[in-house]
Amino acid sequence: MFFSEIHVAMKTNIPVASREYLPPNIVKFNAYAIHGKNWGESKPAEENKLYEALYPIDAAATGKTGPDFHYLPAFQPINLTQIGYEEVQSYSNIWKTAISQGDHHFM
Repeated sequence: MFFSEIHVAMKTNIPVASREYLPPNIVKFNAYAIHGKNWGESKPAEENKLYEALYPIDAAATGKTGPDFHYLPAFQPINLTQIGYEEVQSYSNIWKTAISQGDHHFM
């Protein structure tokens, strides 16, 4: 779910995720954005896309170029209780179903 606000020069999207979609014991985090360089461009060509990350990959240190949303060393510690998140102690039914179906690549 997203909440959106549109101001004269900027649109802000705020993602809201149910706690059922989050596993217990979240200790690292990163956030990403992909958007066009030009305001209002709904489907920018690849050369006009901007890839941003809260904690970007250090290309000089890693030798990686371009976005890699699965590069775990770029994730940094987070304490979600500081923003009001109440830690869950066990996997939700959504997670239990995914685990039982063999989708272990996210664990």
